[in-house]
Amino acid sequence: MPTTTFKIFAGLSLLLLPFALTAQARPRQADSLLYLLKKQPENTRRVDLFNELAEAYGQFSMDTVGVLAEQARELAVKLKYKKGEADALLNFSNFRRVKGDYTAALKACLEGVSIYESLGKSSRLGEAYLTVAQIYKNISGHNRTEEYIQIGLNYSKMAYNMYQSVGDSSGLVHSLSMAGILYRDNAMRGKELRHYYDSAFAVFKRAIVLIEKYGKGTDGTGKVYNNISQVYTEYFKDYKTALNYVEKAIAFNIANDNLQSLSYNYGNMAKNYERLGDFKRSLEYGYKTVGVAMQLGKPERLQNAYSQMHSTYKAMGQADSAYHYYILKDNLNDSLTDLARTAQVMELQTRFETQKKEGDIVRLKSERRDQQRRMFFMAIALLLLLCLVAALGFLYRRVRIQRGQIAAQSVRLEVMMKELHHRVKNNLQIVSSLLSLQTHKLKDESAIGVLRESQLRVQAMSLIHQRLYKKDELTAINMKEYISDLANSLIAAYGYSPGELELDIEVEKEMMDIDRALPLGLILNEMITNSLKYAFADTRIPRLSIHLREENGEVITRVEDNGIGIDPAKWNKASSSFGKQLITALCRQLRARQDVQGGEGTIFTITIPGKAA
Repeated sequence: MPTTTFKIFAGLSLLLLPFALTAQARPRQADSLLYLLKKQPENTRRVDLFNELAEAYGQFSMDTVGVLAEQARELAVKLKYKKGEADALLNFSNFRRVKGDYTAALKACLEGVSIYESLGKSSRLGEAYLTVAQIYKNISGHNRTEEYIQIGLNYSKMAYNMYQSVGDSSGLVHSLSMAGILYRDNAMRGKELRHYYDSAFAVFKRAIVLIEKYGKGTDGTGKVYNNISQVYTEYFKDYKTALNYVEKAIAFNIANDNLQSLSYNYGNMAKNYERLGDFKRSLEYGYKTVGVAMQLGKPERLQNAYSQMHSTYKAMGQADSAYHYYILKDNLNDSLTDLARTAQVMELQTRFETQKKEGDIVRLKSERRDQQRRMFFMAIALLLLLCLVAALGFLYRRVRIQRGQIAAQSVRLEVMMKELHHRVKNNLQIVSSLLSLQTHKLKDESAIGVLRESQLRVQAMSLIHQRLYKKDELTAINMKEYISDLANSLIAAYGYSPGELELDIEVEKEMMDIDRALPLGLILNEMITNSLKYAFADTRIPRLSIHLREENGEVITRVEDNGIGIDPAKWNKASSSFGKQLITALCRQLRARQDVQGGEGTIFTITIPGKAA
């Protein structure tokens, strides 16, 4: 655990870091480019200089990149210089992506893709594909949404094929690096997907082989070393080897004034030192990550930095500092994963694909008309054919418009439902906070206990709506995840430390509709609360088991503890207990049967019929 002196030193380091980096704030080649730009008249070379200068600033000042990209695009449009316009769009896309505006980033990049495709610029098109892949990687966020990761992988493979067709080994290195990053994201979505780490490790190694064999793509060396270190950290659990690789990445990026990549390197150093138990070094690099992310103005890097600081302070047992950084991370995550923005991004992608297909249709029709002119002797037959095609086109257009309207309505309804659940969750959290505040004004322990139990009931309902708006499924709940969250939050609320109570959760029926999940969640809240309050007073090793299964169309839920036991006869008598009344009312709503067994411990069983409300 760090001393007070170290905390002060770390804080001062964070404050002074932006000043220490000011000397590097302008890339080395910028001066010569600026000199050429001042002397260059308004021609296509001036557009190229603007774009080259924007790329040079990409690792240091994204605000400067945005300004230069706008100037390059305005001049390119004025001169009708399409290649320069596409390059400016790509730079602007990177600027908006770093700022967290993924809708504008994707729109600009897809416009650039269309121009490159029309010009046949293979290498630049490959770079644009990689930018799209990176945008979808950012959109997937900490939730690592499978759909967005897969789209990113598709674009990285398109870039690889494009570079392979023109023999660009440098482009192949960057494509492999991007694919490896997305494979790693896939692996982090669950234990059953950890084999994707092998795929990520394989493509990173291939990238190193290409660099060493051809001497091309060396600008990606630091990134590949950093990515390999992450696999050693998360998959092989070999933290010392991971540190060796990330130190290589840091040396490379410092030598090349690559401030953006250093923000990743420092974060990895902090994570590995935390795993090794060296919290002092972990915090040192954590503060460096925060400072660099702030200087770069990169919200997604700042979010990762806050997450690492939260993890380190949590491992040190400093709950107040850990909670502070958790709140900072969570607030930033909400802004980066805004539901409406995600819907706009998908709409942009759909519009781009539709326009591309429509462009192909227009081109094919033009070729067909040319062929018709050369084959004048078939004019009558072709005229009839064109009439038929026109009729089919009219019908096709009507069907396509109707399908588009249905799809747009479906997306709007989904977004509205998620927003509704989001607001319900927020309102329930406000109620919970009000109940918590009210307990501080009371001195009667009995009244305080009643308010706290009410607060826990509100939180049980809030968890349901939180899961609904954060997942793609809007009408069903993953009960395994929900029960785990509910049980752990109640265990913590009643003062049990991690490992002090044995918790066994077994769920055979994972997905349940919200109409049954919500009352069942409240019943479980009461059952678990009852065990934690009354069962374990004299139990040396308390144990709580929760089982949920489906048998013959019935959903059977059992909560069992090894406490002092309960008298079933006493339980079944009429009682003024609010918890007992609540369970009875909810069971009546579900048309469920309840059963209580005493003895050595207590077993509560709730059986819900297959056609319960």
